[in-house]
Amino acid sequence: MDPGVEIEIDDLKAYNKGYVTLFLDGYNNNGFVFNGNTFQSDEVSRANISGSATLAIILLQKGFDFPSTFTWRTKDNQDVSINAAGIISMGTALFTFLSGNYLYSFTHKTAIDNLTTIQDLINYDITTGWQGIYPW
Repeated sequence: MDPGVEIEIDDLKAYNKGYVTLFLDGYNNNGFVFNGNTFQSDEVSRANISGSATLAIILLQKGFDFPSTFTWRTKDNQDVSINAAGIISMGTALFTFLSGNYLYSFTHKTAIDNLTTIQDLINYDITTGWQGIYPW
């Protein structure tokens, strides 16, 4: 923002909420911790985990499991052995992680909407309350 330009409070609120959205995207895409390991959480990884969890549910319902040699690769390229129940738990952990991030973003956006002065908006810290790995 140009410091020499007068700004309306609603414009600054929109700017701050846009920044919250960037923070949300950073957290959602930078990895999540499951069973002490950090796994990727970008859009493709989220789809892979979700699809694998769905397959795991189907396999378990039919009395099957993943092969004992099945692994999932961590964000730092370590292969971790995991079975069908583990993949379901990983999917649940991912869902919990993402839901928490969205909750924090909604909380911050509501707080921003409730601020009444430009100075309060300038001072508002959107970095508090997030879980997981710092996005940048």
